[in-house]
Amino acid sequence: CLDIGIWHRRKIFSGGITVKAGIRRPTAWAIVFLMAISCVFFGFQTIVRADSGTDGDFAWEDVEGGVAVTGYTGAGGVVDIPGTLAGKTVVTIGSGAFADKTAVTGISMPDTVTSIEYGAFMGCTGLETVTLSNNLQTIAGDTFINCGALDNVTIPNSVLQIDYGTFKNCISLSDITLSNQLESLGESAFEGCTSLQSITLPDSLGVQEDNIGPHLFSGCTSL
Repeated sequence: CLDIGIWHRRKIFSGGITVKAGIRRPTAWAIVFLMAISCVFFGFQTIVRADSGTDGDFAWEDVEGGVAVTGYTGAGGVVDIPGTLAGKTVVTIGSGAFADKTAVTGISMPDTVTSIEYGAFMGCTGLETVTLSNNLQTIAGDTFINCGALDNVTIPNSVLQIDYGTFKNCISLSDITLSNQLESLGESAFEGCTSLQSITLPDSLGVQEDNIGPHLFSGCTSL
């Protein structure tokens, strides 16, 4: 132990050239310690990573407060999303969960759902009716984009935000009732809704430009 901190040298012969190499023992112990900590940390990350699986026609993944629906493999028609999957509460409809499921004609959502993530129902060209959760708070961008058969929607009063392009190119959408607590409407939220004839914006949106995105009703030729 008396030689801690002293350089240890060894000769490396390669082509007649002598090279001095060494490392201080405290430095070596520091490297070993950091490697051990890294192994523990990354091992822990592996243990706590989000769980996922399938339950019937639905794929799910753990999220804060419950699970998100991340996929659907059923035959279509009217789909009743369950309030629990694998014994866990469904709180979110995940990004692209039903994207391009053209055989789906209706969606009924449990009141446990509080958010819909990006593009959850994009391209569901056969989707005609949607019943949203009464506890829904946010509807992310492009959620129902290009759902050409969707003709009417009621946004529950729990919803505070509708993001960009949510109903863009829903060409059959003629009637929509907005939340009376709505605080923001994103860019192009109703762009290209050519059948939309009237809409009432709630007072909760206020008069600030930041609350209402540009091109909100661009291409709404029936308004």
